[in-house]
Amino acid sequence: MRLARDERGLIGKVLVLWLVLLALVVIAAIDGASILMSRVRTADLARDAAATGAETYARTGERAEARAAALAVVEAGDEDALLEDFEVTRRGEVTVVVTDETGTLLVGRFGVLDELTRSRATATSGD
Repeated sequence: MRLARDERGLIGKVLVLWLVLLALVVIAAIDGASILMSRVRTADLARDAAATGAETYARTGERAEARAAALAVVEAGDEDALLEDFEVTRRGEVTVVVTDETGTLLVGRFGVLDELTRSRATATSGD
């Protein structure tokens, strides 16, 4: 009987530990999915902005109008995304760089992992 008294509460402690570990795994999975979806969304946004910029440049021949069109696509697609760079080559190809921050539950709270929450995509479109 004495042995049973010494193990009192052990099952509860193990159960709490497993629940905490399960919660951390679920949060990590949610953050991982958020980061992955943000990177895909940023790449799609960069591709669309480059295509729109190239079409506008081919139609008007004006770099400023092409940049404005690409910027409008980025702003319409995600209000937090930034058109970081915009280039038009001599051949009329448009290259854009789009960046975005990913909202996460846990990953963004650690400075070491902060780089994981930044999505950056480069796309080129044109002739």
